[in-house]
Amino acid sequence: MRIAHHQTMPDIKISAVICTYNRAEYLGRAIESLAHQDLDSAGYEIIVVDNNSTDNTAQLVKNSIEAYPSIQIRYVLETEQGLSAARNRGAHEAAGNYIAYVDDDARAVQGWLSSLLASFLKLQAACIGGPVNLDWEGDPPKWFPFRYLSLFTYLDYGPEVLLLNEQAKNRYLQGANMAFRRDLIVNDGFMFSTNIGRKKNDLLSGEETEVIDRLLEAGQPVYYLPDALVWHLVLRQYLFRRLVANGATQPLMDLNKGTMVRNQLARHLLYDVRNGCLCLARMVVYSLLLRREKAENNLYEGLRYYGRAKTERRLLLEGVCVE
Repeated sequence: MRIAHHQTMPDIKISAVICTYNRAEYLGRAIESLAHQDLDSAGYEIIVVDNNSTDNTAQLVKNSIEAYPSIQIRYVLETEQGLSAARNRGAHEAAGNYIAYVDDDARAVQGWLSSLLASFLKLQAACIGGPVNLDWEGDPPKWFPFRYLSLFTYLDYGPEVLLLNEQAKNRYLQGANMAFRRDLIVNDGFMFSTNIGRKKNDLLSGEETEVIDRLLEAGQPVYYLPDALVWHLVLRQYLFRRLVANGATQPLMDLNKGTMVRNQLARHLLYDVRNGCLCLARMVVYSLLLRREKAENNLYEGLRYYGRAKTERRLLLEGVCVE
């Protein structure tokens, strides 16, 4: 199997990076979608960054290399645990001037890479992301709370190209479908923060949001491209864990931004514990009144407060202090 080391490959214009951890059952479909892109196969590569998987990920990538001999597929083992570390490694290994990230449980449409590459050249963009549709493998369940679609990586800003720098809202992209100029990550300080983001089965997130926020603050052009579509598999059992992780991520992002200091941390913890308890109490009352939607709303919000409080408590015990 080919183990990647960054090298100059003049024909490669864009590198598609899949970061993965114990997802061999889904990974093959992601690789297949990239192997069937309408871009000239000499113009792109696929890099699979294996973040210490213990399943048959390495063998699956080897089989893919053999199955698609005309496609440049490379395997990289990143031993520092965490999605951010894997994404940074993918950027350093990439031979293209642009890096397109897609999740290991997603599949890109056939024109994904060609749309991204053409738009980078036309728009002189720093970062481009596209819509993420949800692959339910059937009809969505009736119980699903659609107000939380984004927690399953859904994103759709409509049919027009948008410069996010000019938007009052809709200023984030999903990590399942985002692309960057490589030099920004490798040379210009826009690497993914390794103290946030998923690690093994911990569903913390926010690392891509932080990078995009920093790009926007620096005046770097960030675009939404409707043609660059990705389908993302919905794993329904993750809803509650994602709600907790969504809350747990927020204090870490505040810490990275320098907007949280130690004397505020205890106050935030008390606030979030109080609100989490209130949500739990309301959930019980609404359940007794058979007002299911209200009860669910308070359950979901309570889980997010629980996640916040869990992280804030840990930071206090660790003695984290930002001046």
